[in-house]
This record gives sequence, structure tokens and C-alpha cells, in this order.
Amino acid sequence: LHKKRRIIVAGSTSNFVFFIVFAILMFAASIGLSALSSHAQATTVMEGSAAAGLLGAGSVIYAVNGQEIRSAEEFYEKTSLGSGFLKAGNKTGFTPFSKIVILAVAKGGSSDGKIQVGANVSAINGASVYSLNDVKKALADKKEGDSVGIKLENGSSTSIVLGKNSLMGVSLAAVPVINAKTVPLAGFDWLYALVELLGNIFQLTAFLNLALALTNMLPILITDGQQLIYFELRDKLGRKREKLAGRISLALGAAFALMMAANLLRWLKII
Repeated sequence: LHKKRRIIVAGSTSNFVFFIVFAILMFAASIGLSALSSHAQATTVMEGSAAAGLLGAGSVIYAVNGQEIRSAEEFYEKTSLGSGFLKAGNKTGFTPFSKIVILAVAKGGSSDGKIQVGANVSAINGASVYSLNDVKKALADKKEGDSVGIKLENGSSTSIVLGKNSLMGVSLAAVPVINAKTVPLAGFDWLYALVELLGNIFQLTAFLNLALALTNMLPILITDGQQLIYFELRDKLGRKREKLAGRISLALGAAFALMMAANLLRWLKII
């Protein structure tokens, strides 16, 4: 039994090992990209936004909230809070980094007929909102049945009554005001592109190995996890009840597979 157990888990173990190896290579590639980065450069800036008064497409982004920016990744990380001080070109100023946009309005919900899809929310209960985290903070002390004031970017205002679970009855998204790209060090464009490609390959390979390892150890039909259950049951029940052990392991595998399928369908909102 112990020998068979070792053979069965060997495949998943090798997947875990490969995951660790490629995760390390992915980390090394990210360090390489950081070393080869010169600066971040704006590619697009939303018209009419406060940011448009500070920079335009092609402007070099030097710092966000006093912290130096050398890549697009660093820029998006530092601007995730939604607003802050931006130094770009020869200008420095406060600007929102994203806008809260209404993606959908629930039919019959508290916002139905009051807020239109595509509208930009500028404030909730008097507090400016530039990120989804800002929205959560503005609604943190509110509960079902409370009235909430909504101010839109076009200057109009409305109030809605929060529904179940303190929901506004809308789907929101934080849309970036500034899009940026990383500019490699002069003369190292080809090397940056190569390291970036390798990093993406390492990331995909690491993910696939981890997914295979975890999936293979689940007690689903035809996986190593189901085989382990079978051999454990056969060891406990004895060889005379080998068929019973097989039926039980198959039943458990089928039940687990159905459970996973049902949860997937619910997640996809099919059932």
C-alpha cells in the first residue's frame, strides 16, 4: 500500500516541484524587468479629467505621492487608491486616477430610474469617490433601508434607499483616467521584450503545474485522489471486499465531481 501510495502521489509532487521552480523563475524575471525599466509613460489620458491638465499622451510619469515611478506596474500599484499627487513632465498636482462608472442598474432595484448606465459617480453622501474602496468606505456605516445621497459627475444629484445587504442596486467599476506603459532603458528594448516574454511563459507554466497538482489530488473520478481513496478503503476493508471499496471510491468521486459542477454552474449564474 505504501509503495502504491508513493507512486500515485509522485505525479502531483512533481507538479508542485515544477510550480516552485517556475515561480522562482517568474520572480527572477520580474526583478530583471524592474532593472531594465527606465520610466513610465502615459499612453492615454481621459479628456476633461483633472489629469489632462497635468499630462498628455507621451508624458513621462516621475512620481505618485512623492514615490518614484519607473514602470507601468509601479504606476498602477501606487494609483490603486484612486487619487493622489502626480508629478509628470514639469507639472505636479492632485488628480483622481480613476472614475467610478455605473456598468449596470438592477431592474426594480433602488437605483432603477434614478441612475443611468454609463453615469460617473463623483460622491456618495458628500464624500468624493475615486475607487471601489472609497465606495465601500462611504457605505461602511450604512444598513438596509438607509437613504444615501449620490452625486454624479454631470452635477446632478439623487438619493436612493439601500436594499438587502446594504446594496445600491448597481454594478460599479473603477475606470483608469490614465493608461501607462513601461519604457525600457535605451538600447535594451529587445532584452526587455525577451525577459517579459519569458516571464509570461514562466507564469503560465507555474499556474498550470499548480492547477494540475491540486486537481489531481482531488477525490474526483479518474484522478490520483480517487485512487488513493480506493487503495485506503481496500486496505481497511480487506481484499475480499475489493469491489465494495471500488464502488465506494467511485461513488465518492462522482459525488465530489457533481458538487464541484453545481458550484461552478452557480458561480457562472447558470443555475
